[in-house]
Amino acid sequence: MASPPQPLPYIPKTHEIASIMERLGAEFRASREAVVRDATPETATFDNVIPPLIEVSHKVNGEIAVITCLGYAAPDKATRDAAHEALAKWSATLSAAFSTDGLYQLVKAVSATDEPLDTESKLLVKNMVLDYETSGYGLLSKADIEEYRKRRDEIDDLRRTFNENLRCDESGMWLTEEELSGLNEHQIAKLAKGTEPPNVGKRFLPFRKSDYRNLMRNANNAATRKAAYLANAQKLAQNIDIFEKVVQLRDVNARMLGYKSHAAFRLSGRMAGTTGRVDQFLDSVRQSLGSLARKDLEYLHAKKKSHLASLARSSGDGVESPDQFFPWDFFYYTRLCEEEINVQEDKIAEYFPLEHTVKAMLRLFTARIGLVFVPIPKEELTDHVWHEDVDVFSVWDGDECDQRSFVGYLYTDLLWREGKYRGNQDVNLQLGFEKPDGSRMYPVTTLMCAFTRSSAAGCVLLKHSEVVTMFHELGHGIHDLVSRTKYARFHSYNGTRDFGEAPSMFLENFCWVKDELREMSCHYSKLSPEHLAQWKEANPDAPEPPEKIPDDMVDSLIASRSLNQAWWTGDQLAVALFDMEIHNPESHEHLLQLDAAKLYNDLLEETTGLVNPDPASRGHPHVHFGHLLHGYDAGYYSYLWGFVFGADMFETAFAHDTEKRETWERYRRTILEPGGSRDELKLVEEFLGRPISPEALFRRLRARSVAE
Repeated sequence: MASPPQPLPYIPKTHEIASIMERLGAEFRASREAVVRDATPETATFDNVIPPLIEVSHKVNGEIAVITCLGYAAPDKATRDAAHEALAKWSATLSAAFSTDGLYQLVKAVSATDEPLDTESKLLVKNMVLDYETSGYGLLSKADIEEYRKRRDEIDDLRRTFNENLRCDESGMWLTEEELSGLNEHQIAKLAKGTEPPNVGKRFLPFRKSDYRNLMRNANNAATRKAAYLANAQKLAQNIDIFEKVVQLRDVNARMLGYKSHAAFRLSGRMAGTTGRVDQFLDSVRQSLGSLARKDLEYLHAKKKSHLASLARSSGDGVESPDQFFPWDFFYYTRLCEEEINVQEDKIAEYFPLEHTVKAMLRLFTARIGLVFVPIPKEELTDHVWHEDVDVFSVWDGDECDQRSFVGYLYTDLLWREGKYRGNQDVNLQLGFEKPDGSRMYPVTTLMCAFTRSSAAGCVLLKHSEVVTMFHELGHGIHDLVSRTKYARFHSYNGTRDFGEAPSMFLENFCWVKDELREMSCHYSKLSPEHLAQWKEANPDAPEPPEKIPDDMVDSLIASRSLNQAWWTGDQLAVALFDMEIHNPESHEHLLQLDAAKLYNDLLEETTGLVNPDPASRGHPHVHFGHLLHGYDAGYYSYLWGFVFGADMFETAFAHDTEKRETWERYRRTILEPGGSRDELKLVEEFLGRPISPEALFRRLRARSVAE
């Protein structure tokens, strides 16, 4: 096997980060200053203006990306802090780059020429002009541009603080063993023990997603679930004012540029194009959703009534009333409904040990689009990873693995550790692009998750929902790896934000296909003799489980997909509607009077049907997630939009044959490779052979096989 033609990225030490950023900033500034010095609007051509600007951007993007990754995942606080400080300096460098109009005049002059350029280069110039015009050039006076820039810098500072608060949040509550009744021994054992009064003998339940979800699904005591729900709703109060300030500053800046709102400003460069089109799309989902989410709740409520009747208990204090269905009942009775149709989350998880499942997913991409993933030995990763948990694969196109078939590198960092980003995401470490000599810079991408480390099985077992999540994020990673564009700006999901989720939402469908699930599965007891012995010790009288997940277990799981599908859609719809409401207000004065928490909670109650009987205790869940301050502002509809695209592509081209290599190859070439270098809507229509249709989504909403 040939050695990869590109080395692994270097991971800097803590003390190196600041000096690296100083160097990158100096190189960036020097290149731009040279262009302004050597060209004038009269002499400006594509060749003497654009390539020097792009080459320096290409040169620095990999090191910037690595430092960004360290901010998410470095194991020590000193490195994370150094990364955040460096990125703040880089943000200031970028801001300063738009503080004078010299380059704007040159880029504008290039755009006015009739030079024969390829399609991607034309798009590049167009977007570079837009970069300056959306910073006020050609629209505002010099003084107004400076005012606009200062507000944008303030927004960036506030966003960083908001996201740091999310990352460092340690909210939770102390609970007694009795209050934790219903959780299994392993779930309880991993919770920290109290050693000082008044918490001696109690366990600390952190409000991290996995731990909170375990409690809400399993705690038999409704009072415990209620207390956790209400306490969780009140966390991160320090983000309320930050969120409000960012939204208001965005609105001021957008109106300053002549846009009706921040949403109108953001959508001008996206696939949807206008606020009207997004509103129309969300309204169509709203109309199709109708009362379906409430029917989901009626089904769960009926389960609650029968469950309480079977227990012959009702406390009378409102907590356990069978006559009402509360938000803190939702996940608990969802679990009971799943078990009623033989969906046992923990039993299913036994067939998806993390390490095996990752390899199985990668094998799927080998079989479908010919990618080969070769693990790099740990001893070769010194100075190239940030933690011992990180694995790295070289990725090749086909079995030959010669230098001509090299695709890039895939990193995986899958386990939670203190200080690491709490969510799941794909993190790029190096964008792909074409070098001046015609060779390529190959992409490097990271599948970054936060799965719980400990397990009674002696290995990490994934719930089916976590399998779906990992496949979703790996979808971004595969998009990142196979994209082939001339410029890094258009690489992979760096195209329009509202298309970026479509490939990943498309891939989620394969986690509901029987043959695919069986192929990915392997009972953890089959991994090694030690695991088998451990399983036998825990199950002394049971027959050995099969290697692959049983048919009846898969059939029940697939049948459960319709359970709460409407509720999930309603939940996503509420966030998307909220996003558009706050970023597309009637006027700035209207925005200043807006109660964001009330709006968010009201929309959730409307679209999901889950109502907290005490409005004063609903809290501020709109500041518990970072999307609306981290690139999805006026863009959260992308998840539902991507769901529509993904469902339509899957049902049209793959539902009847998930393995056909020709279809996968067409998907790769048509959808994934162009990145953002071509109109994504046209790419999807080319793949489908017709305009996109939301009917696949609406059919799924109408699927009521479980609830009815």
